[in-house]
Amino acid sequence: MDPQVPSGMLAARGDDHGATEAPLLAEARLDAAWGTSPGGLAFPRTAGPALDLPLRDPRRFILRTPWHEFSGDLSQGLLIQGQIGPDGAGVAPICHSGNIFAYRSRGRPVSIDVEAGIASWGLERLAGQVVLFHETVLEGPCGLFGRRMRLGRLRYEYRVPADSPVLHLTVRLALEGGIALQGVRLSTALDAMSPEAGSHAIRRVTVQRLDGPEAGVAMDGADPVTLQVGPAQSLLFEDDSPTAALATRLQLSDGHRLASAQARRRADGALHWTVLRYAIGSVAPGGVVVLREERLRLPRAFAADMAAASASAHPADPALPPGAGAPRRTVGGGQAALHLVDLALGNIKAIGSELARLNYAAGRAGPAAVLPVAPRRAGLGSRICTQHDLEQEWLHYWCRRLRMAPLYHRKVWEDCFVLQVLWESGMIGPGMRGLGFAVGQEPLPALMAAEGVHVLASDLGGDDARAAAWRNTSQHASEAEALFRPDLVDRTSFDRLVRFRPVDMAVLPADLLRGEFDFLWSVCSLEHLGSLEAGARFVRDAMRALRPGGIAVHTTEYNLDPSGETLASGSTVLYQRRHLDRLAADLAADGHSMLPLQGSAEAPGFFDRLVDLPPYPHEGGAADAPHLRLALAGHTVTSAGLVIRAGPGRPAPGG
Repeated sequence: MDPQVPSGMLAARGDDHGATEAPLLAEARLDAAWGTSPGGLAFPRTAGPALDLPLRDPRRFILRTPWHEFSGDLSQGLLIQGQIGPDGAGVAPICHSGNIFAYRSRGRPVSIDVEAGIASWGLERLAGQVVLFHETVLEGPCGLFGRRMRLGRLRYEYRVPADSPVLHLTVRLALEGGIALQGVRLSTALDAMSPEAGSHAIRRVTVQRLDGPEAGVAMDGADPVTLQVGPAQSLLFEDDSPTAALATRLQLSDGHRLASAQARRRADGALHWTVLRYAIGSVAPGGVVVLREERLRLPRAFAADMAAASASAHPADPALPPGAGAPRRTVGGGQAALHLVDLALGNIKAIGSELARLNYAAGRAGPAAVLPVAPRRAGLGSRICTQHDLEQEWLHYWCRRLRMAPLYHRKVWEDCFVLQVLWESGMIGPGMRGLGFAVGQEPLPALMAAEGVHVLASDLGGDDARAAAWRNTSQHASEAEALFRPDLVDRTSFDRLVRFRPVDMAVLPADLLRGEFDFLWSVCSLEHLGSLEAGARFVRDAMRALRPGGIAVHTTEYNLDPSGETLASGSTVLYQRRHLDRLAADLAADGHSMLPLQGSAEAPGFFDRLVDLPPYPHEGGAADAPHLRLALAGHTVTSAGLVIRAGPGRPAPGG
């Protein structure tokens, strides 16, 4: 791979769909739902399709569309789908996993755990889509004497298009030439449907039968709950969140083969696992069976519109162009005003995206920028993210090393800022010791190891309830292996230099605070500790991990309003200059020195004055929309980087 051609951002535009079949949820039906829904789902359509694939390892991948974030480990048959949330992370995740293959041998039922026998897996980038798959070699008793034999292969393939929120599932069974099976049942499943942490608990299921109207399913009685017996067109699962409720709709292309749908619940009654069993019957030697489903995860408010559009749309006809015969509702009153607002926001974002593309084409940033082969000194101190930085050679060098494009995005700036400060301070080199907090699946530990740094990476323990949301979306590390990046570091160096241990940033272990590290860092983590005070306390306490002269680098959310209201407590807090000035004074009292914060709300770059509005790139906005500043809970926010040099040090109060 050419390191000057970053591979993290894939874009598919216009008619580059790459579709291989006419979808059951036709374009007309999606248009109907988008055009009539109250939440502006029409906007992602105008913003243009995009696929963001920052992690490509099929065992630890992340794939983002305008609507969803997919992650997981295909070698284990694990595909996690989260709805893109306000902070860009996948929220309310569900798992496409838990499949079973069944047949009869010598009159007895045989069941095979599909995920336990996976022999091959992969991730394929095609035109306008990404295909995720895992394939199981089926082995079991067969024949007159019931000997264990190789039966065939079973492939689960998930097609994620750039221009649609629908996930296309294809299940393909191919028997060996000399093998015939009876009583075959194929299954599809959903697991971890109601996250342990969070309010998105599924307690309502509606089934659209082939021979009747939609009907709700009673959720009382013992497990397993029978959702449906016999053929069906679709199943709709709805959660009971009081806000931002979500629904998952399964459209069954082969619903006439459905034998049953059953679910198991947690102790609190929320659905946990659902399996759909399709009755295939006898399959001849060398026979091939294919099943298809379309899975749509969407806000519950749109579910009724989607169902109505799906029920009343013109039947699929290959002679008709996409959208022909689709019913469309007129929009009036308050919805018309909201529609105009959406269009105005869309116009602003389109202008920003076009200006960014012009800068990218000129090589100031983006995929066409020439990336230096050696680092450049920039004299960095504490500062806020700016357009100027994203166009500088120092940042472009680290983008080259990290294998990513220097896009106008504050998250790109954060990783590069940390590395540049540490390099300028002489901290990135053989024999240095670094401590990382809340590393998730950052690329930084791998790159540091490539430079000979001994790294102790940390994150919340896997059994900590607060880690559940991050873990379900592959943004949590519970072992060093989750941090290995073969494109950044060789296996031998990584295994020798990178260690992992669970650490709660709110209660730092005493054995880490002995002044044994040369540097430490955290990337956008301290603002998630519950309050402004808790984040500041972590920064002060962590300084005791450093030797005198050591360097701490942190990035955090920064409210550009220096004196107005802010978010002072909750899952995300926003620091203002006054809070960081107070932190600098407290650090000085502890014997340390925080470099003065540079930059202001009046930075000269155009993209410094362009405040990104929802939907953001990770929520369905244009993937190339500048994202240096954004609106968050009524505040204008960017990223700030803090640089602190350790002095002789004295214990922070309460430390």
